[in-house]
Amino acid sequence: MEDGVGATAKKQETSPEARSWNRFKPVLICAGFVGGIGVLLWPFVSPGLRRYDDLNTQALGVNYRACPLLKFKKMFYHRHALPYIPATDKQLSDAMELTRLGLARLKPSNRQIRAVDLGSGDGRVVLAAVRSNPVLGFGFELNRWLVLYSKLVAWRTGLRTRATFKTADIWKVNLADFDVVYMFLGSEMMKEIERKLDREVTRNQMVVTNRFDLPRWKPRERMGLATLYLSSDQDHVVGVSKPDG
Repeated sequence: MEDGVGATAKKQETSPEARSWNRFKPVLICAGFVGGIGVLLWPFVSPGLRRYDDLNTQALGVNYRACPLLKFKKMFYHRHALPYIPATDKQLSDAMELTRLGLARLKPSNRQIRAVDLGSGDGRVVLAAVRSNPVLGFGFELNRWLVLYSKLVAWRTGLRTRATFKTADIWKVNLADFDVVYMFLGSEMMKEIERKLDREVTRNQMVVTNRFDLPRWKPRERMGLATLYLSSDQDHVVGVSKPDG
């Protein structure tokens, strides 16, 4: 009886269907493993989760709802993707050194200095800022998973009272509320973000960029790939006082 059962099992294993399954089983296992890793990493690396519109009507001061043609165009307008690329330790170090130089020139009053990172990713720029300088840090990011991760790191490192992270569109953040503005953004965004700075800067503020410069703003200091700008150095910016020297 046992020989009969064994022969049947052996026959099933050597059937064309069994041979086909055995041949493709490693491929399917590998595909499942890679797919699972991809699902876990997707929220962190997907550029599509951090997109912004080329045609940013709010930044241009245009009410597209009042213009049907513009509204139609906006539906099909090309969208750029900003991939999540973490800042390196060297980039963070340079940015924090420029922050110290900028704060010394700003000569802020007794109020608490507020720093913001536009597109804060995993929060490392904000966390480095609050560790290195006497500031309150704020990070705004579209990717909810990255915001959650940033909050967890801030909690684990004991910085949650000084570092705040929110899911938000950077174009809707009022830059007038902050003294220090970090922007580790793509080159295609710099012209439009500069317009936003021109509109919203209302007091002495500093901007730190990484790799890509603001088109018209005059830089005060450079270090590695990081650049420091002071609003008081910009002749075309109104509403700020000009320091001596």
